[in-house]
Amino acid sequence: MVKVLNVICDSNIGGAGRVLLNYLKYYDKSVFDVSVCLPGGSLLAQPLREAGAVVYERPMCADKSFDLKDIRVIQALIKETSPDIVHTHGSLSGRIAARRCGKLVIYTRHSVFPPGRFLRSGPGRLLNKIVSEHYADRIIAVSSAAKENLTDTGISGGLIDVVMNGVAPMTR
Repeated sequence: MVKVLNVICDSNIGGAGRVLLNYLKYYDKSVFDVSVCLPGGSLLAQPLREAGAVVYERPMCADKSFDLKDIRVIQALIKETSPDIVHTHGSLSGRIAARRCGKLVIYTRHSVFPPGRFLRSGPGRLLNKIVSEHYADRIIAVSSAAKENLTDTGISGGLIDVVMNGVAPMTR
């Protein structure tokens, strides 16, 4: 059994949360043991529980990819639960915590944002490349545009796999 801890810092139910909820309907439960770490009070917690996930609500900064205190909180959970893989949904704090614990780190980029001036500059691209490639073993982009957005900010395309987000169509 492969233990996977997902780390998501959303306080609401957005695109990444919908992808995670959809994933929980279809993953192979005989192969994977899936749990989720998120900020306390997140609206995503109850739907994740209803979908069958083990949910760890922790005192983390909501809707923020990086916070120094969150690294310690997530690191403690990783040590407590000992997952094989830490799959982060944008959470740099989660990636840092996972790397500190020696875990395999998967990072999914769920969105596309125009890179700011710093990330388009030589030093910014280099810094982003170093940080992103050090704190992720593989990166999943949910579209070709997301992959291009990542490579535009310095990340090597060979580290990125495009996996369409898999959100089920909405029903009325």
